[in-house]
Amino acid sequence: MIAPASIGRAMKYVNREMKIDQIIGYFNERKISLIPPFQRGSVWKLPLRRKLIENMVQERPIPAIFLYKQEQGSQFSYNILDGKQRLESLLLFIGNRRSDMKVKNVEHYFYGKPEVFADLNFTIELGGQEAAFKELDNGLVRRLREYAISTIEIDLDDELASFDEVVNLFIDINQKGVKVSRFDIVKALVTDKLFRQIFRLIGRRTDKRRSTYYTPINNSFVQVLRRLNIISKISDQNSQVDRMWERLTEIALFTREQHPRAPAEILKSFINLDEKVNKRLTDKDLAKLRRAFGFLADAYRHNQKLTNMRFATDQPQFYTLITTLLSTDLLDRYPTVELERRIFAAAKVIDGNDPVPPTLKRAIADYRIAAAKQTTHPSSREKRQQVLVRMIDEVGA
Repeated sequence: MIAPASIGRAMKYVNREMKIDQIIGYFNERKISLIPPFQRGSVWKLPLRRKLIENMVQERPIPAIFLYKQEQGSQFSYNILDGKQRLESLLLFIGNRRSDMKVKNVEHYFYGKPEVFADLNFTIELGGQEAAFKELDNGLVRRLREYAISTIEIDLDDELASFDEVVNLFIDINQKGVKVSRFDIVKALVTDKLFRQIFRLIGRRTDKRRSTYYTPINNSFVQVLRRLNIISKISDQNSQVDRMWERLTEIALFTREQHPRAPAEILKSFINLDEKVNKRLTDKDLAKLRRAFGFLADAYRHNQKLTNMRFATDQPQFYTLITTLLSTDLLDRYPTVELERRIFAAAKVIDGNDPVPPTLKRAIADYRIAAAKQTTHPSSREKRQQVLVRMIDEVGA
């Protein structure tokens, strides 16, 4: 039997309800965003929007809406992870023509989408007649104001919340209606400047008959990242590129900031389109990144045994190795061949192939704990880096 406590869950979910009166109020206060990068464009046609509103007016239930809730000054704001089409339909129907209930600056939510905005103040069929929101009697409007939509608030504050978890959640809650794949969601982030820059380091885009294919580039980034189990076990090429893209973006952020960030914090910055955080790498940072990956690609070619060790295949341990190379002077302190030898010696100890030196027993025990539990926590990552530097200096001496 599996106990509830044994089921890992990094994100927290809170089931609530929001009345339409409250939702429209939130929109008028600009507390809800319909345009986080995860979201696809508007794809619902008018007949589907009408059917949704007719169901709501008749007080029939509709699917829940998923919200990412975040702090913003003295209040909370919300990003839509699922339910954009439903809320867009509500905004278009409520519109701006009724004095006692309307959406202020409704055009803001449809900027750049004139074909959707053309449906503003659309009508629905009630009792065999067409009626716009402005034409509903007060009784119907009161009932519609009180209509409650189920909402699921997602909390990403937990340090363990990962990019993968949110993307997989988005796929799970989009199994009805317009199908969406994991790659569709990830490639939507290409609007981010850093994400776009990093993609160009690992892949090329090819469009064929409305389908998009991404081909990996044969360079040091791809050669190194492909060794990771989370990538090598994927058969689909598009999905491989997507995973390499994610991993390299996280490492690129470390290159610039020189300290690890929890995946949830990285994810938040993408959702919020934070240009201060996710700006492009400088030429200096890019050169540093190329040097570290170039060193590892050469090391793998020189020593095939290293490619099968955890430093090359296990994501937490690879992250430790690459960020240690990026944040220390190891590449300058040792000649290339000597550093390759020392890393291989440290890898054999970590993998249990060589005995642990007596002076490093406590440090390596701490390393293994940090590589097995809370692997993405910044303090855990920093601990592993510190121990690895010591191992490289002492084990290979």
